[in-house]
Amino acid sequence: MRNKNCLEKIVSVTNKGTNKVVSILGYEIKLRNKHKENIRRIDELEQRLHEKEYQINSLRNALGGVTPSAYLQYVEVHLTDHCNLNCKACEHYCPLVDAPTFTDIEEFTADMRELSSKVTVEKIRLMGGEPLLHPDVNSFITITRKYFRHSDIHLVTNGILLQKMSAGFWCTLRENDIFLDISKYPPLKDKYDFYRQLANENQVKLGYSKIADEFWCSLNPNGDSDANESFSNCWIMRNCHNLRHGRVMLCPEACYMDIYNKYFNENIPRDTGIDIYENSGEKIVEYLNTPKETCRYCKPFGRIFEWGISTKDKTEWDANARV
Repeated sequence: MRNKNCLEKIVSVTNKGTNKVVSILGYEIKLRNKHKENIRRIDELEQRLHEKEYQINSLRNALGGVTPSAYLQYVEVHLTDHCNLNCKACEHYCPLVDAPTFTDIEEFTADMRELSSKVTVEKIRLMGGEPLLHPDVNSFITITRKYFRHSDIHLVTNGILLQKMSAGFWCTLRENDIFLDISKYPPLKDKYDFYRQLANENQVKLGYSKIADEFWCSLNPNGDSDANESFSNCWIMRNCHNLRHGRVMLCPEACYMDIYNKYFNENIPRDTGIDIYENSGEKIVEYLNTPKETCRYCKPFGRIFEWGISTKDKTEWDANARV
């Protein structure tokens, strides 16, 4: 487990008058109440963070184990592509999966081992689809913790199967210090208190619980978006990287575009990702910080709509559609 007290000494946020002050390794940056000034200050802060990265890595090493210098804030991995909840316009295209699809445990083990040798990952989310549908979910949890000893690891579920999970499942979460993230979809929101009680009774930590009563549609099937503009305005592509079959990809939409293409007989370019076995950690990070052809098919400021059951109609995933 990470020594949070030590890490808290690296970064602190305090209020001084009308300003917020962020202190990183002794450097103080004032965030004034002016938008453009804040952006400039944040850029300056990021630059100083980059300059002092070796000190952060040195501290992590002192806390136990050699930590790769390349850094990713977030990576998510599917344990299954299919789901037991049929959400309209799911950004992982789960309603369009034509048969149960389970991630191979041996491939996953090799990928976790390789990725951990190349990059430090702040947060990993095991998800899907619905991960609790995988009969070997406990092993995936244990393997992830084995190779990412200091990462925040979260298991993301809609909660439907929680009541049926074995004592061994809860023990695996607890012993590996895993956060349980429960999405609050409208059909299940009244059960959330029960799910929370289950977690508390089993001494498992609850992580972020998303209120999932709205979905965001960003797919632009016309492919006429500006790739650079889409990339710079899309927080998902810069923060929701996906690991699949030994490759890290920009975002779930780009990663699982093959599911959409197969179902609708389309040929929208998907992000083929970067091979974690053939590239260094630095190359992986560099790849994920540049726009791809897929970005032309993204409309970051698309449309928001209320949660609903999918009818598998193509317009559900069209940000240009008037529905």
